[in-house]
Amino acid sequence: MRLLDIVSLFILGVLIVGALFLVLIVAAIPGKLAKKRHSPWVEAINVPELIGVLLLLGRYPSAELKTTSALATSPPPVPAGLPLQLLERRPDVVAAEHSFNAAFHLAQTAETARLPSISLTGAGGTRQCTLAGSPL
Repeated sequence: MRLLDIVSLFILGVLIVGALFLVLIVAAIPGKLAKKRHSPWVEAINVPELIGVLLLLGRYPSAELKTTSALATSPPPVPAGLPLQLLERRPDVVAAEHSFNAAFHLAQTAETARLPSISLTGAGGTRQCTLAGSPL
């Protein structure tokens, strides 16, 4: 091998390693921001970073996810005589209402998409019937 071939292979190797580390750094940015903001989805956001490390090490990522065994606790039962306005402000009730509205509008959109659509277009302008200064 000539010296030029060796140098070009070295530069190619440096570029490949640099690109891999750049991908890892870009994949780690959302996870670091989520940790900084104390997001509850930090584990889910760190998945691309983990996949990038596994691919760099030559291991194909498995389809297994780490899960917690404890489920979220349900809110306490509503005491009798509580005003409806207080009940409407509970976060779980508000979330359920938004979820219901989203599902309703999604179903309405799908039903509307089945109907035929009609579009009406138009154009306007003027026309002059002259050719080289003489009327036609």
